[in-house]
Amino acid sequence: AEIESLCVTAQARGAGLGSLLLERVDTELAAAGIDDVIIGALNGNDDAIRLYQRRGFRPAMTYLTRLAGRTRPDRA
Repeated sequence: AEIESLCVTAQARGAGLGSLLLERVDTELAAAGIDDVIIGALNGNDDAIRLYQRRGFRPAMTYLTRLAGRTRPDRA
């Protein structure tokens, strides 16, 4: 399974909602016989990365993006 996005509003962070959401996802996936899960987090989203790591996720790949309208770091 691949989880593309998991969001908790800024006001609700720290209340354990992310953990509850992931528990529910794990329950549903287990019921469907799915054991392997990929979840994405943007670089710099340290809170999400820590949450995922506490739940057993480990870094496995790097995605690189090029977004229109954004300045490249090597060009001022």
